[in-house]
Amino acid sequence: MFAGYQRKINFICVALLMVVSISSCQNSREILKFGIDYSKVSVNSLKGYDMVVLEPFNYNYRETRQLLESKTKLIGYVSLGEVGASRWYYPLLKDKGLLLGKNENWDSYFINLTDTLSRRMLLNKVIPEIMDRGFDGLFLDTIDDVAPGTGRGNMQGDMVQLIREIRKRYPDIYIIQNRGMFLLNQTHKYVNALLIEDVASSYNFDQKKYYMVDDSTFKKRIENIDHYEAEINSGQLLLVDYATSDSLKKQVQQRLDTLKLPYFISSIKLDTLPPVKN
Repeated sequence: MFAGYQRKINFICVALLMVVSISSCQNSREILKFGIDYSKVSVNSLKGYDMVVLEPFNYNYRETRQLLESKTKLIGYVSLGEVGASRWYYPLLKDKGLLLGKNENWDSYFINLTDTLSRRMLLNKVIPEIMDRGFDGLFLDTIDDVAPGTGRGNMQGDMVQLIREIRKRYPDIYIIQNRGMFLLNQTHKYVNALLIEDVASSYNFDQKKYYMVDDSTFKKRIENIDHYEAEINSGQLLLVDYATSDSLKKQVQQRLDTLKLPYFISSIKLDTLPPVKN
């Protein structure tokens, strides 16, 4: 009887040690160091980053291979809802009448995703060219172009189908969904991470000015983050905020540090990759 009692005590002690160990491991887990840079980066600038989103067509195949020699996971940018006039496939979409209007903020054009030709262009031409360069994953941008109230909400099903097909064709890559949280209940199973912008600060395109959001807005956005974190389940949440002055950056950092989530602060053009601070 005593031996059985002792085994039970030993089992409880081991279980408690496991709980303490797991808890300690979770608390000491390092937060992912990630960045985004749509200019042209060097291998040295990637040092210290776990993951960086890049504009894939800024690099030829040789340059991409050099970047891939780093230990950093490289994610290729692709816009699903818009196309810039400088993109090689813009004339093809324009000639087929697959553009719906212009986004004046970014000088780009909305893509008509209801037409299978536009989705095939992305799936069979644009994305394969990125993946053939050796990128570890995709950053899916402009998903919120089909948000309710935009006049393009009828394309939500087409956007979900497009994301689902990307995952089907590339089951092992790392996929980041940028915004488009209104689709997260459908897309969360196809993506590894959700990126949320403008949490602590924002940018006014008309005034061309960076600013801190007020306390009540920040609090509401934190509440939304908690909701999205539960919705994406085992996926990763990433935050991006915008600031250029040192004083504004410091204020943004103070706010975001309280959230214990990976974040990146940059200009609205996302054209800088600062050295990682240890």
